[in-house]
Amino acid sequence: MRNQSYARELEQMNRQIQEQQRRKQETLARIEKERKERNTLFEKELERERQLQAQITNKQKKLDEEMLNSNNLTNERRINSSGQEKINRLNRELAEKKRALEEFRRESQAKKNSSQRLMEAYMEQLLK
Repeated sequence: MRNQSYARELEQMNRQIQEQQRRKQETLARIEKERKERNTLFEKELERERQLQAQITNKQKKLDEEMLNSNNLTNERRINSSGQEKINRLNRELAEKKRALEEFRRESQAKKNSSQRLMEAYMEQLLK
């Protein structure tokens, strides 16, 4: 009788241990999946940031070229309002690209922070 009771208790304890291990494996699998998704997202965001930076560089180059052309025309006393309008437009476009890059960086950092807090919560759950 005692042996049967002891055997049942052992069996129940083994089932509990197995269930706990299963939940732990599920949590680890979920964490790994989220890590992969986060890494993929990070790579996409990094590529987007590179593209924005390249656009800013191109705009800056165009602006510099236009400024040089304008300065050359000024030196020749032939500057016109369309040249100045083009400089102003390029300056606005450059400022907009810079704002877009900064906004992108802020959003990316917020996502990263949120993801990190979620990962920490999972790890706490796992350690319990």
